[in-house]
Amino acid sequence: MKYHIEEYTLFDERRIDALLDPINPVLQDWLNDDFRQFHKWYMDEFKKVITGQIENGGPSANMSIVDIGKEKTTIELLYHDEEKEDEYKTTIDTLELYELLKSWQRDLRSFKAKKNVNKRT
Repeated sequence: MKYHIEEYTLFDERRIDALLDPINPVLQDWLNDDFRQFHKWYMDEFKKVITGQIENGGPSANMSIVDIGKEKTTIELLYHDEEKEDEYKTTIDTLELYELLKSWQRDLRSFKAKKNVNKRT
């Protein structure tokens, strides 16, 4: 699974989002919202499932419910039109998603570090 970074300005602040190639709107929204805010919590759950410490992880946050299984992870956005439920849920290979999340965390840390250096100069 691949993504590219889009930089933008919001309220006079530089920010980045991950844009998935090819697009998966549910995953993209979750990645740029709940995962960004609660990344440590999610990564702990993924590690526990992947290493077999727990069978399933199920953290929920502001806008989503996540069911982490050994093979597949399901992400469901909470706020949606019930007639279009299939547009608000996605299932992804757990290890592939975990690798994407680690990569996205590295990119976020790098962006924040560059931003902090630029503030000092």
